[in-house]
Amino acid sequence: MTTLDTPNTLHIRCGSDIQRSLQAAGFIGDFLEFSDPFCQGPVGGDGDWTARRNAFLSTHYEIPLADLQQRQALAYKRLCSVSQYAHIVLWFEHDNYDQLILAYLLTRLADANLGTRLELICISAFAGIEPFIGLGQLSPDQLEQLYTEQRQVVSAAQYQEASKLWYAFEQGNLSELNRIIRQGTQALPFLAAALKRQMQELPWTDCGIGLTLQLTLQMLRDKGPCTCGQLFRELTLKLEPLPHLGDLMFWALLKQAAVQGLIEIAPSRTDWPMRMVSIATPTSETNIGSWWVGPFDINRTGCPRWDPVTGQIVVTE
Repeated sequence: MTTLDTPNTLHIRCGSDIQRSLQAAGFIGDFLEFSDPFCQGPVGGDGDWTARRNAFLSTHYEIPLADLQQRQALAYKRLCSVSQYAHIVLWFEHDNYDQLILAYLLTRLADANLGTRLELICISAFAGIEPFIGLGQLSPDQLEQLYTEQRQVVSAAQYQEASKLWYAFEQGNLSELNRIIRQGTQALPFLAAALKRQMQELPWTDCGIGLTLQLTLQMLRDKGPCTCGQLFRELTLKLEPLPHLGDLMFWALLKQAAVQGLIEIAPSRTDWPMRMVSIATPTSETNIGSWWVGPFDINRTGCPRWDPVTGQIVVTE
């Protein structure tokens, strides 16, 4: 009997959404969930940013710090041992959550000399799936089809593009980030668009807030008070140009918006998707805390902003 892969294959995905479907399709290799959400929280800066990042994720995602540290450490440790596998397959889609993780992984793996052992599946659409948001929508048979038809060996150009973007993102190199957004990425065609969407989470020059919160406030103005779950569904399925936030990530952003005095979240003992959200009144208290877009704390003086006219990141006074 012909098998799709072997026990010496490692499938790497930025979540667990396809793990069971891969098993149902007949894949027998190992699975690594590497899901550090670089689209939120501090990345880069002086010294080791792991501790700062874990503290941010623990606080905003409401995960006990010890549990989060253990999970992160295990994922990073397993990433260090991928060379033991005869075959590694990266499963990704086109949004900034996926693409930033992909850029990091390719940067990390570039020195491992994996050659033809490392392959990539990366798509932005799938026939018959509308709207296409991610690989988790696909059936076992459809994942098998992707594996058979879309798998490609990672090229030197893909390693190079990924590394250039990751280092620019980590270091906050505005000129290089703008260059990538302006010129695009040929070897990894979704990377530049994902970077652009990520940088649109910086405060905008015209309104002072990022795109996700702009869309959220527009929903509340149009519809009136909504539950968090309603806002998340509307954002993901209708308004977001590049859906990338998981539900807990969106909840973290809503809580930060409430701290900033942009919205009010009604007190409730119900789970967060059922809690009501409304636009804040002018008398709402404001206690701005840190919120990070890559290496940039958006509440610090001098934080770069997104200019919607030029489509670039700019420094303002």
